Amino acid sequence: MRTARRLLQLGALGVVLAVVGGDLFELDRFLAPKELVLHLAAFGAAAAALRASERSVLSLPDIGLLAWLGLSLLSALLAANGWLSVRALGVSAAGLACYWTARAIARNEMERPLLAALAMAAILAAVTALLQAYGILLPLVSERRAPGGLLGNRNFMAHLTAIGLPIILYLTLTTRSRAGAWIGGIGVTLAAAALVLSRSRAAWLAVLAGATFLVVEGVLVSGLWRDAAVRRRLAMAVGGAVAGLVLALAIPNGLDWRSDNPYLESLTSIADFQEGSGRGRMVQWNNTLQMSADHRIVGVGPGNWMIDYPNYTTPNDPSFAWNDPIPTNPWPSSDWVGLLAERGWPAMACLLAVLGSLAFVGWRRSRRHGASPEGLAGLAMVSLLLVTGIVAAFDAVLLLAAPTLLFWTALGALQPAPRVAVSLDRPWMRRTVRWALLCGAAVWISRSAAETLSIAVAGDGENRRRLRVASAIDPGSFRLQLRLAGIPGDATCAEVRVHAARAAELMPNHRAPKQALRQCGE
Repeated sequence: MRTARRLLQLGALGVVLAVVGGDLFELDRFLAPKELVLHLAAFGAAAAALRASERSVLSLPDIGLLAWLGLSLLSALLAANGWLSVRALGVSAAGLACYWTARAIARNEMERPLLAALAMAAILAAVTALLQAYGILLPLVSERRAPGGLLGNRNFMAHLTAIGLPIILYLTLTTRSRAGAWIGGIGVTLAAAALVLSRSRAAWLAVLAGATFLVVEGVLVSGLWRDAAVRRRLAMAVGGAVAGLVLALAIPNGLDWRSDNPYLESLTSIADFQEGSGRGRMVQWNNTLQMSADHRIVGVGPGNWMIDYPNYTTPNDPSFAWNDPIPTNPWPSSDWVGLLAERGWPAMACLLAVLGSLAFVGWRRSRRHGASPEGLAGLAMVSLLLVTGIVAAFDAVLLLAAPTLLFWTALGALQPAPRVAVSLDRPWMRRTVRWALLCGAAVWISRSAAETLSIAVAGDGENRRRLRVASAIDPGSFRLQLRLAGIPGDATCAEVRVHAARAAELMPNHRAPKQALRQCGE
């Protein structure tokens, strides 16, 4: 069990730091290596925990999560693009492996060092963003969506930091040492500063909701303020947040914002859905909900939203770039809308039922135990679900490796021992679980490793020999096939016929490969 904990601890830090070079893949060069770290940590830790556990049991939420994963698998088997389905399904499966492993670690009362590593990962993400914002250049960072640090995108960094804040606060309020309280206060300061500089309205809204819940349930209902020790630590955390806010606004940074008052502009437009990105989200959500209505049972397949969305986009859709060879992001600007369209209504109902039941468990635990560590764990659990639910409503969160590892691991570590619904003590049951884990790990680790290697080999996309090697490593890469097909045009018609046809198979509703084939008389 200690091995399982160490693997998750290393994974939490590694999933923040992992990145490769390769200008052709400005987004995936961050995402693919983080997925590789997630799979190695999640499935390695799950295997170690399974070997150490004398008894395997399932609760009702576990059955709901297995139903969600099973329906997602069915959706993946029926999807148009199996490469994308394998990738997206792997992130979800790894998240559940983190959750169950963390819960086993918590049963052995070893969860606090694990939670400390998760808090450190969130702080590390904030630190890399601050270093970028203040001109301390880091290798391999992206300047397009600064300050994203080693997450590559300021929104991704802000979402991860926001999800980490309930963990940081829980550790700060329950620490027994003065040094631990100071470390927690400094962590809140760094996280607050990074959140301010990110201008991520979803993260700001989520943190505001989490803070409101803490005040109402923690201070007013549970009476945290009446406990002298907790009161001092809470005051230190609040002071750290204020200090981070003031320092971020007062210290000049190297971020190139177009507005004279960028932070005030983001604050005043936090609920603006009439123009800008807010309007773009509303249009995209409406179109995606139409997609989900046409594929109610199993959806279009995990990761396959970008394949079908060209059939549902509408004129003047800000989220769809008509002239771009890849006109959309890989996922919609909302986990909940995206999961509904990709995996179907039954799968989504299972997931929401489980998360809702766990929120109730945490709330009831907080009400029963008040300002004790048990009560604070319940408070942190609900705050974690609340913050994650809000940021996931406005962007891709649980579809990405880093927040997936942080969220599911923390949720498992903070959860109390559940009531047993089914026991898996029979030898054939345990063998089945082991083989399923082994097969899934082999598929998903090899898939993410191949994708990461192909990105590194492709580099900037200018060397055709390297592109051919990269496409052989990862045959499912639409971007590589487009580049080899000469998009933009620098390939012979013989090359176009091969690679544009392959690209059209991968993304049958995208214009670019079909246009290239027409230019060569196909």
